[in-house]
Amino acid sequence: MTKHLQNDGFWAAFRENDTELRIRHAKVGCVLALILMPAGSTLDAVVYPELVWPIFQARLWTNLFIAVVLCLLLSRFAARYVRLIGSVWVFAPAVAISWLIYVTEGPVSPYYAGLNLVIIIGCLLMPYTLWEASTVSLLVLAMYLGACLMHSGLGPLWSAELYSNVYFIVLTSVIAVASCHYYHRRRVEDLLLRHQLDAHTSMGAR
Repeated sequence: MTKHLQNDGFWAAFRENDTELRIRHAKVGCVLALILMPAGSTLDAVVYPELVWPIFQARLWTNLFIAVVLCLLLSRFAARYVRLIGSVWVFAPAVAISWLIYVTEGPVSPYYAGLNLVIIIGCLLMPYTLWEASTVSLLVLAMYLGACLMHSGLGPLWSAELYSNVYFIVLTSVIAVASCHYYHRRRVEDLLLRHQLDAHTSMGAR
């Protein structure tokens, strides 16, 4: 197995498969975001009826940005910059939700749950490595803490609500990162087995 893992041909095949998977799944993620972001207006109307219009505008701007990302994923530039373009769609909703937390109730805002969804959907769809998933999770957590800090006017931040929300975001992140890590390992092992089978088949055909 080690011999095959050191084979340049194997890693070239893995990178090609990984690129195709990232582009395909990022497209799905963009479509989901384009549907789910405006759908959240129903929640806005119930929880913050006085802020429906400004929040709806933020959702539309987010959708416009994601639509641009989707167009890039459909272009010839997608394969070259797939790691960047394929992750931008994850952060767009995270930034929007963090802004919603900032303009509403900070740590008390129920919108923190949306950040959990961002982590789950992003790590579920994208074939992230351990480090990529960890980076995404940490950045989302940083966005949440930044939103809460700005909402408090850079004043005292600690509260039971903040601890509770951070606790669940961290737990969600740990689960998502672990899932990404073992999914990545399984992909490498599956492709390795196919690579070994192809090598044996080629030798047997000679």
